[in-house]
Amino acid sequence: MFKLLHGKFIIRNRLQPDGDTVRFKPDNVHFVEELRQGSQGRLGTGEDVNIRLEAIDALEKDQELEGATTARDELLSRLGFTDPAYSGNPPFTVKSGYQEVSGYVLSNGFDSFGTRLVGFVFRGDGSERGSDGSTFALSTEIVDESINTTLLSEGFVFPAFYDTLPPNLREHLAVKSIDARQAKKGVWLRSKGFPGDPLILNTPILANLRKAVSWPKLYRRLEKYLETQRPKDLTGFEDWLQEDSQLRDDGILIIKSDPPESVRLHDVVDVSGDSIKLKYWPDEFIIQGHPTNPN
Repeated sequence: MFKLLHGKFIIRNRLQPDGDTVRFKPDNVHFVEELRQGSQGRLGTGEDVNIRLEAIDALEKDQELEGATTARDELLSRLGFTDPAYSGNPPFTVKSGYQEVSGYVLSNGFDSFGTRLVGFVFRGDGSERGSDGSTFALSTEIVDESINTTLLSEGFVFPAFYDTLPPNLREHLAVKSIDARQAKKGVWLRSKGFPGDPLILNTPILANLRKAVSWPKLYRRLEKYLETQRPKDLTGFEDWLQEDSQLRDDGILIIKSDPPESVRLHDVVDVSGDSIKLKYWPDEFIIQGHPTNPN
């Protein structure tokens, strides 16, 4: 079940919104806390919380700048923010002051770290959807009205399906993502590191990784590997993943298999020298996290 949370999306100086994360100030923090269920932390009255948009993964701030800023700008524009300005290198730190816009979130829990609420985000008055704090099964029709679905359908972001996402919604959103990919919309036009199209990382490896358009979760693992190990190529990456099954080698459920096969991230990555790619499309597997509110 998903809980309806009324409130306001906000930006303010020194926040760094991106294409899949935005700050949310709930009208009633109690309803947010009802979703925490065992994760650490607590939201005080009048405080705000980061929302991680369910089912999508935008380019990171230090990946290809065009794709990262376009996803962020599209998200904030569709929420109703006007002309935010940024500083920094890359330019992601808000410097244009405080803005808030009415909106609402449909969420079924926090991420595994208990720091970000995961959900579908919508612009406008949440009372039109239902009473604050009400719960209901989320339909594909409602999901299609979310900004998450818009970003995915238009290719501003990649899919990232965690096990907190109900199967019917995952299957529906997978179709949206496949359509965007096949039409080469947005990031898909420039993407590398997917089945049949490996990402080749010549030296300087890390600098070239940051210029590339690749699946953000794999990018985050690769970036950490290159920063800490300083290898000459990618040969040791799979072994490095396997050294830490909690923070590196994510659990993966390959739903393309019949029956679905439970593996690890290193099992779906194909590395050869300076070449790397996923063996499956991201819409063909589920990332197995540690949901704090799995129902």
